Amino acid sequence: MSAGFQVVWEKFCQLWQIEMRTVPLTLKNPTLDPKQALEMCDENTICIVPIQGVTWTGLNDDVEALDKALDAYNKKTGFEIPIHVDAASGGFILPFLNPEVKWDFRLKWVLSISTSGHKYGLVYPGLGWVVWKDKKYLPEEMSFSVNYLGANITQVGLNFSRPAAQVLGQYHRRHVRRNIRRPGRSSPFHPFRSKRARRRIHRRRRAIRQRRRS
Repeated sequence: MSAGFQVVWEKFCQLWQIEMRTVPLTLKNPTLDPKQALEMCDENTICIVPIQGVTWTGLNDDVEALDKALDAYNKKTGFEIPIHVDAASGGFILPFLNPEVKWDFRLKWVLSISTSGHKYGLVYPGLGWVVWKDKKYLPEEMSFSVNYLGANITQVGLNFSRPAAQVLGQYHRRHVRRNIRRPGRSSPFHPFRSKRARRRIHRRRRAIRQRRRS
């Protein structure tokens, strides 16, 4: 893959003990160069990863050119090296802006695609998905099946570091949302209340509580 990869790939290779080979980006080649990528391949290569929406530049690697070059390379060597597309943010944009661009399962060697949902607003961080071209490309060892309430459910999940989004979501639901969902005029959390008004409301409530105790 190109040197413009996101840090999660480095973490993935470290935890799964995979050697990552990166193609440097230059002014001449600001995206992944298929020729240089193929020069780094050998019999142990598990896939080539082009990126759609590089984090640093927003550019897209030419997956169609890579697929064409890889097809000739596989025929020459007898290898079956696939392509995994890291459709980080481009996977949500290209189908609508450039539907004629082939970067997905329309290409022969593209067998899996991942996307990053957390690159958009109102989404908890650490959210992403991966899809495969066919079920046969997904190893059974990666899936977990369980019979739950009379139905067989199969799940595939890859977790690395755990984000704190769940904690923040629970805090928002129990504290922030509860206080600002129906901000009455007497509520100290009313968005248009000044600091002086909030203090006055607190003093008034404190006095009421003291009278009730007495």
